[in-house]
Amino acid sequence: MGLTIYQPITNEDCERIFEKFEDIMIIERAAEMLGMSVAKLRKLMGTNKVPSFKFGKKTIFYKNHLIAYFLDEANSKINEINSKIKCS
Repeated sequence: MGLTIYQPITNEDCERIFEKFEDIMIIERAAEMLGMSVAKLRKLMGTNKVPSFKFGKKTIFYKNHLIAYFLDEANSKINEINSKIKCS
């Protein structure tokens, strides 16, 4: 029985996965898109991992920046899993 090597997620995959989300969104919607709490997203903003912009009192996110963050995190995890599989 062979082990499965996982393929990296592509930008096209993300466009399909996140198509229902707007190109520009507020923090609550961005957190929903990434599947995390607003508090966790605020913490990530503090580390500059997820770019955001202030528009008046609102914090604004661009979908393409969120996709870039998601791709980086997801593919990092996939690479970590694949390296463990190859070592087995």
